[in-house]
Amino acid sequence: MVLTTPSDSDIFVEEDVQESDLKNDLAWQKVFERTPILREIEEHGYFLISAKEMQTASDERQPRLMVKFDFNFQRPALFRTHKLNILPLKRGNYVVFRDPKNICYFAFPKSVEAGRPISHAPTTDVEIYDTLERELCATECDAVDLAHASGLLQSFCGTNALILTKRGRFGSGQFNVRLPGCGIEISVDGAQIEVDSVYESDDAVVLIEAKRGFHEEFHTRQLYYPYQWLAAKTKKKIIPIFLCYSNGKFQLNQFDIGTAFGDMKLVRQEYFFIGKYAVAPGDIEAMLATSAEAEESKVAFPQANDVDKIVDVVSLIEAGIVDKPSLVDVLGFSERQAHYYLTAAKYLGFLKSSTELTPIGERLVSAPQQIVRSKLILDCMFSRPVLREAMLAFKSLNFDKNELSEDMIVPMILRHRIRDNYSVSTLKRRADCVLRWLRWLQVNCDLQ
Repeated sequence: MVLTTPSDSDIFVEEDVQESDLKNDLAWQKVFERTPILREIEEHGYFLISAKEMQTASDERQPRLMVKFDFNFQRPALFRTHKLNILPLKRGNYVVFRDPKNICYFAFPKSVEAGRPISHAPTTDVEIYDTLERELCATECDAVDLAHASGLLQSFCGTNALILTKRGRFGSGQFNVRLPGCGIEISVDGAQIEVDSVYESDDAVVLIEAKRGFHEEFHTRQLYYPYQWLAAKTKKKIIPIFLCYSNGKFQLNQFDIGTAFGDMKLVRQEYFFIGKYAVAPGDIEAMLATSAEAEESKVAFPQANDVDKIVDVVSLIEAGIVDKPSLVDVLGFSERQAHYYLTAAKYLGFLKSSTELTPIGERLVSAPQQIVRSKLILDCMFSRPVLREAMLAFKSLNFDKNELSEDMIVPMILRHRIRDNYSVSTLKRRADCVLRWLRWLQVNCDLQ
């Protein structure tokens, strides 16, 4: 296999990474300086602020950008320092309050490093639908539609004949929220909510919040507000689901939601693949005998732990999402993470630049089956010296992931990437990335 190596002008330099989050930090710093936000919270437990006040105090930063913290790491620095969070109350009006236990974010009890997914046999032949996305879904709604059309949702929820009844943005209706930090009850009335999908049967309503990529946390509001809207409309059982989709795989998380804000209990977490999940062949000795000599890339050594998310990035760029802010918005990670994943995709030979796929990248996203993508990823990894040496070491340990360590990988990086001059801490992070990739290969390939 011949990999296309990006030109020097396409190579990312870590010092060039710019964080748009800094704009939010600066904007909120101005708001804190120009409003009595901290004093009001200290005296009354909360602070009410309008979008117009936000925009004026921040020197015209768009309020929608200032309040979009779908994940904990997106919170502005001052919010983290003072243990604050923010919720919408009605269109253009918000409440800022102390949240010392960070109840606004639900953190999954374990890391999302799943094994092989459960094969779901479609109840309908999805191949007959020419307009249904089946392999790499471009949007969250595409993924939800595939889960529904294949019968996965119905099987998971234990209900039949689900009909799509609602999707999109609309008002929340009226309900009360007890603020976590102070216990004060405050009214939410007509706040804008966005619902990915609501399905209904004769005895149940399924509420879905969908995300691209697998996540370790999400904002409680994204299920709680739509749940309250639904609870005012139906007496049927409501089944809230946080659905994640990455590289053709589904993770379905079912919750029980109580009356108090933040009262959420994870009931089930399952990992699925629609159709028969097949692993790619991975005979290391045979690959060594037939592969060309490994060639190190000029691109910075990767630090992007989730291989499935690398595939997501390449597929999104192929779909026309070619700038970092859009990737950040769709995949729910920081600009720094977007940089790392773009770099990893270039390192493996899938991207020629931040906006253009290589021929191998085109093969990746057009692969008719997941097993083909897995084999292509294995081949691309095997073409890089550090990863090839790491795979051979893994084989010598009988593919026992518990025997692998960062200390084993660091010398390999130093041997092949001496020009990079990484610090000790950076080397360990790069080595950890290699370990994660090897574990991904073990799940998705038949290593031997």
